[in-house]
Amino acid sequence: MHVESISSEVGIDVSQDVLEVSIDGVKVFKAGNDESGAAQLVSILEPGSRVHLEATGGYERLVRHALLTAGFSVQLHNPRKVRRMADALGFTAKTDAQDAKALAAVGPLIKTKPAKSAVQEQLCDISRTIKSLTDEATRNKKRMQKPGMPKACIESLQSVNKAIAKQKLKLEKAYIALLSDSELKSRHQLATSVPGIGPTTARVLACELPANLNDYRPKQFASYAGMAPIDDSSGKRNGPRHIRKGNVHIKAAMYMPAVCAMAHCAWAKKLYSRLRSEGRTHDQAIIAIMRKMLVLAVAVIQRGTAFEAVPPERKIKFE
Repeated sequence: MHVESISSEVGIDVSQDVLEVSIDGVKVFKAGNDESGAAQLVSILEPGSRVHLEATGGYERLVRHALLTAGFSVQLHNPRKVRRMADALGFTAKTDAQDAKALAAVGPLIKTKPAKSAVQEQLCDISRTIKSLTDEATRNKKRMQKPGMPKACIESLQSVNKAIAKQKLKLEKAYIALLSDSELKSRHQLATSVPGIGPTTARVLACELPANLNDYRPKQFASYAGMAPIDDSSGKRNGPRHIRKGNVHIKAAMYMPAVCAMAHCAWAKKLYSRLRSEGRTHDQAIIAIMRKMLVLAVAVIQRGTAFEAVPPERKIKFE
């Protein structure tokens, strides 16, 4: 394949099998979403080209890592932001080729966050698989508790749960082995020092939090995890604030620690009681506790030292 001109802005629409590539927002060609297709792109694109991809549930990983390894600048975009920006610029049609052109055009205009490294993505895969197996075992237990459930079904579900337990143990060992050789190891250790946060929640925080923690203030992570209330007002209308979706894995992991804190920690009990007395719902009060615990955990990780019940006094320097 020969391409006459190469632009510094490249948009790639990713599907399971095909990569639609737009150069300079005009030329579109196809490549396979596999190792040979990625190698083809590396040989075609000019050094210094900036590549724009949408997050597509992991289908973009292979080509992204191949381009990064080859030295290209690769930016991973939120599909919702790309679509809104494309609508504003007049990209009304919706095809794979048009999406590639839109990415090349709007990609440079969108602020992006650094994507997770290959190791961090692998840790996320293991952690999320453990969570899915745990959820499946929980569903099986509920099935076994149904009145009149045949004995054969109960025995079968028990066998499945035993197999799930073995696979979870295997994955947990794989996670620890991969984490021990990773720079994220300290995250896990520091998170477990926070009261109420155990190994399971620390595992999720270690891999799901953004790679560049120091670029954000601790409270910004509440928004990242979908725990920060977003204002909805205009003119005289003052609508209720709502939380957004955010990182559902962090949000789910913080729920049980918040429930336990509400039962055993004085500060959580006080916060819950105050919010309930102000008319907040049970869910809103729990979210507030989750948010405070997350902010505390991130602050400890950013600081780089274990949690201390009584923080050290700040030393004031006089000129």
